[in-house]
Amino acid sequence: MTKARFFQTSFWTDSYIENLNKNEKLLFIYFITNPSTNLCGAYEVSIKRMSFDTGLEEKVILDILSKFEKDIRIKYEKGWVLIKNYQKNQSTHPNTQKGIEREMSELPEIVKKPYEVFMRLKTPSDPVIPVNSSSQPNLTKLNLTKPNSNRELRNSVTKENYTQQDLDLSNLLLSLIKQNNPKFKEPNIHNWANDIRLMREQDKRKPGEIQMMIQFAQTDDFWKTNILSTGKLRKQFDQLFAKAKQKITNNIIPKV
Repeated sequence: MTKARFFQTSFWTDSYIENLNKNEKLLFIYFITNPSTNLCGAYEVSIKRMSFDTGLEEKVILDILSKFEKDIRIKYEKGWVLIKNYQKNQSTHPNTQKGIEREMSELPEIVKKPYEVFMRLKTPSDPVIPVNSSSQPNLTKLNLTKPNSNRELRNSVTKENYTQQDLDLSNLLLSLIKQNNPKFKEPNIHNWANDIRLMREQDKRKPGEIQMMIQFAQTDDFWKTNILSTGKLRKQFDQLFAKAKQKITNNIIPKV
């Protein structure tokens, strides 16, 4: 049965889409219009099938997927495509919204948590909010504990202005650590966010790369017991990146 999906004409004037090459545009459109798509933007499809449908070589597809994930637009997780903000472009009709909720609840466990984490991340084009003594960050996004007072917040914020995205990445690491160890002691999240800022500004790490290393570290049996702060993440980043790259090379293409 043919599926109907909303496709906004503003797609073509989106600044991100305008900067994609023809293969990247083709694959992006494929991900939001192919027969496997659903309402929640999380569905299973193999690299082999993508290649067959689009005519693109598998290596080209993998390279484009890597770019889309770094840009926090589309993630390929264990044979599943996860599309950022896909739900927001669907109808607001109650039946459609119920369908989205049902599909999300039916996601297998191996992709449910990666899906939830990916949907919470901000894309590089999203506005960022500097944190300072007069601007309190949104602490509900990742179920953080709200400081008891503005004074407590001011005392915990460093002089440098990190961004909301730095804070989100810090809380991503914290939430994944707590999945492995629910009794993990609450850190100074503002110091963690400042470490992320330093990784971006001084080490020239991209937010998408930092996100990937956080997720890799907390799913690897060795690194999840060693990377327990953003400071340690920063220190071991090059080593982590090399290990993750080796693992992706060996395992990213699912067997079909």
